[in-house]
Amino acid sequence: MTRPLGITILGPFIDNMHFLRGMSANPRRVASLFPSSQALARRIAAQVEPSRTGTVLELGPGTGAVTAALLERGVAPDRLLLVECDGDFVRLLRKRFPGVRVRLADALNIEDLLPSGSELAGAIVSGL
Repeated sequence: MTRPLGITILGPFIDNMHFLRGMSANPRRVASLFPSSQALARRIAAQVEPSRTGTVLELGPGTGAVTAALLERGVAPDRLLLVECDGDFVRLLRKRFPGVRVRLADALNIEDLLPSGSELAGAIVSGL
């Protein structure tokens, strides 16, 4: 199994460090105390059918645990749209998942997130 860029055996430790940094910098913007575990991420990703058409919208991806599981499940990178409100997480996600669309935005503005009114969401996922 190949791992996305930046996901290593130290991944959980590094992700916890990113989370702690994010929480200390802006505790109101980080909605979880810890990043999703691989087991939880896989269970969330298992609910998404990779062959279904439409964008897979991930709200609050944080460090990308669910994103990695979605890619591992077979969701094409160009179908993913990650919506994250923390700029540090956005930079990390763009580095880890170069073929995935990442937007710095608030999920409360969901109607403005899809590029066109005709693009449908095939799934919406969140570990929040």
